[in-house]
Amino acid sequence: MGEPGSFDLSRRYEGLDAKQDSLVAILAAVPFELFRPQLKAALVAGGLRTAEGARKSAAGRTASGVWADSGYRSTEIEAALAAGSLVSHIHRRGTRNKPLTKRQEAANKTRSKVRARVEHVFGNQHSSMGGKFIRTIGIIRATARIGLQNLAYNMRRFVVLERSAMAAA
Repeated sequence: MGEPGSFDLSRRYEGLDAKQDSLVAILAAVPFELFRPQLKAALVAGGLRTAEGARKSAAGRTASGVWADSGYRSTEIEAALAAGSLVSHIHRRGTRNKPLTKRQEAANKTRSKVRARVEHVFGNQHSSMGGKFIRTIGIIRATARIGLQNLAYNMRRFVVLERSAMAAA
């Protein structure tokens, strides 16, 4: 393969436009220059450390509940969640001789609505955005990578929703 010609790049862009590539739609919809100051500040702050090997405490944890399907429910897990001051939102399951009550079925349905919205994002990131392994050194870089994955997902989702709204109109 040789050097790219003078018109190769413009032909590639024309091909992307013709295919209605989502990157073209994202570029048109998102003012990327607005992110430049925040990214520069994050890159500068990412190099600073308070103390060598210092570790943040678990007090920065903001979640207070655990959402999971019925396969994770056990007395040991429930006890561990209670000891950690976490609220269990784990699905209940019925057994052969003891089916779920109507109230338990309704609670499972509510839990499923929350889990479905979150699992869609995780499933997308796992299958198309580098998987679930974060191969970085340090919490700052890992946080930045996850944040950029979330940003990319939101941009792609925005394009999908915008296209569906235009198709419906």
